[in-house]
Amino acid sequence: MSNDTDVYVTLSSENETDLLAVVAYLRNKDRTWGLDIDDVRAKEDLGYSVRLYGWANENSLGNYHITGDEGEMGDLSRKFPEIEIKGWYKDAYSYGSLYGGVKSYESSYGEDGEGKSISIEVGSFRKIKIDLSSAMSLFSSTFNRIGHLAWLEEAGSSTPYDEDFPPCIEFSIETDCHLSDAEICEQICVALRSIDAPQDLVVQLKDYEGEDILGQPVWGDEHLSVEEVQPETVVLFMKKLTELSELSLVPFLSKLPNLTIADLAVVDSDGNNILHLVAEEGLFNQVPKELITQENLFRKNQFDQTPISLAHENDHRQQLPKEYRDENYMRDYEREEFIQKLLEDGKDDLAAHVIRNFPNPLLTL
Repeated sequence: MSNDTDVYVTLSSENETDLLAVVAYLRNKDRTWGLDIDDVRAKEDLGYSVRLYGWANENSLGNYHITGDEGEMGDLSRKFPEIEIKGWYKDAYSYGSLYGGVKSYESSYGEDGEGKSISIEVGSFRKIKIDLSSAMSLFSSTFNRIGHLAWLEEAGSSTPYDEDFPPCIEFSIETDCHLSDAEICEQICVALRSIDAPQDLVVQLKDYEGEDILGQPVWGDEHLSVEEVQPETVVLFMKKLTELSELSLVPFLSKLPNLTIADLAVVDSDGNNILHLVAEEGLFNQVPKELITQENLFRKNQFDQTPISLAHENDHRQQLPKEYRDENYMRDYEREEFIQKLLEDGKDDLAAHVIRNFPNPLLTL
């Protein structure tokens, strides 16, 4: 199981030579994970420090760890016992401080309902003559792409033999989703209504044990029973899903100066919208300025690529608004999101510590 772990560490010593030796040691190691190392600097009070930040998949399958007694920080503690190691981490399950390179758990993402999931009841799908599992698979994959709900992830489907119980399409909710239960259900319903989903569909929010938390008919007061939904309505919906799954973005290249916000809702099979293609081709100078917003630039495709990341990777960042051109902007943006989460959770002291040691131009206290 994956356990992506980000670490931000400050190494301190009264002796500059000791830190220079640590830096030389790290920079000459053969690592399979990324670790950025700043230059050694004099501290405002006494001594010297150097900042490290990096990432590793700290799972149980043999990957090399950064944190812990057996990780990179533990190795440093043994080889350079005079060095003070402090920092903070965030992984797939929790976040907190690092002391001596060892995680000091402070909060779990699951404390406010980890493991929540969504079940969409699609009873009327039984009315169509095509294979039911194929129809549900088409719905799941297409909706996951076009719904623009980054916190929702495909999780499978279920088809009870008893036809009194509706087939259900399951989605898991990412742990970094900070919406309320009602907001989660409402955003899913809005997305389903935008693609003219059948009027019998119901969204059920469940806890980690599968117990219902909240249910909401997609069409509210316009909800129909399964019996009231006409088979041709479901057939037309399937046809629309097929068309959406086969959409090409290329035709949009001929209308870039006239793009609208509605055009950004169109995505291809990889979850790209037209701005992803624009970023790769270096065509931002043809796009209306009002569409080049932080929200639109950070919209992820299925590979977690964003228009801003693609613009940087393809050497087109000079076409972006000035505030997005800095090569460290994406890093600072992700750190800002994490700091905001700390503040929301009442971890003001830890947030202040992070900002002091890893200054962020996007956020100050």
